[in-house]
Amino acid sequence: MLEWMHDESVTMYLKTDFRNKTEDDCVSFISSSLSDKKNIHMAITDDNDEYMGTVSLKNIILIALQSLPLQSEERQWEKISLHLV
Repeated sequence: MLEWMHDESVTMYLKTDFRNKTEDDCVSFISSSLSDKKNIHMAITDDNDEYMGTVSLKNIILIALQSLPLQSEERQWEKISLHLV
């Protein structure tokens, strides 16, 4: 992960200054992503489990949809919908 961050040919047009990121920055990003409820980050690896990159879904809004009332007056939560903004 840190290798591409320090590769100017990869980052020259990016807004974030990745050149000065450290291994601690990478660990912090990974740790914080585990509890992030609006973004999903997944690592891409090759067949030898070597890191190739990251794919992200950002700005996810979870909306719980209620079903119509059943025979009883209770409503059941049937599904969660992902809306990407």
